[in-house]
Amino acid sequence: MFHRNRFYLILGVVTYALSFPVAAQAYLDAGTGSYLVQLAVAFVAGGLFMVKIFWHRVVAFFIGGSKNKVTREDKER
Repeated sequence: MFHRNRFYLILGVVTYALSFPVAAQAYLDAGTGSYLVQLAVAFVAGGLFMVKIFWHRVVAFFIGGSKNKVTREDKER
């Protein structure tokens, strides 16, 4: 019971503190936008690469093959 009361107290204090925004004196230079776009593109590309690797491992698991196995057809190419 004591831990639940502490949780609600902390939640109440954090909610109260975040309820009153203060004006920020901030400056964003011209490169900030392009940096954010670069981060977004890198995040998407990295996520797609991870999905590709994961998908190949799942397929290799179900067909019983290895992703490093070289077949005769691969050698002839």
